[in-house]
Amino acid sequence: MGKWAKVGDAKASGDSLPNIFQNEPIRTSGEFFVRITHVKDVDGREGDVFFITEFEVLKSDHDSVIVGRQYSQVIKYNTDMGPVNVKRFILAANGMDPNNEENEDQVDEDAVEYTLGEDQPLAGLEMDLSCVVIETKKKKTPFTKHTWHPIDSEDSEATDAKDVA
Repeated sequence: MGKWAKVGDAKASGDSLPNIFQNEPIRTSGEFFVRITHVKDVDGREGDVFFITEFEVLKSDHDSVIVGRQYSQVIKYNTDMGPVNVKRFILAANGMDPNNEENEDQVDEDAVEYTLGEDQPLAGLEMDLSCVVIETKKKKTPFTKHTWHPIDSEDSEATDAKDVA
């Protein structure tokens, strides 16, 4: 058996791909109006768990983030900020301010399981998304911070984003 023999048996297409980046991540700062298409979890190597929000961009204020294209946010759950980021997303998706302490008890394990469920209750939901590229503290590498905003037609963060379609 040669060095590259496993390539012959590898599955390179189809829905069964374990690739968590089936959609491109946003790698730029900007304001976006998006439609959630799917929320899922993927078990990675070495015990990693990923919480993935897939969405279609409806409006964008940055030319590199194309209206109509699918993108993903991938949260590595088993990090310090993983559970916090999952909770903040689910709170915002349910119209609650993630910064309001009174909302802290509204999202628990059952809410996450429901969000990830077969019925996909968030599919079709339109939300505002702000992205800011920051530098990670430890590795000093670029990282896109996603901030999801509950939709309020008067206070919508991405209403200034342009529809470039």
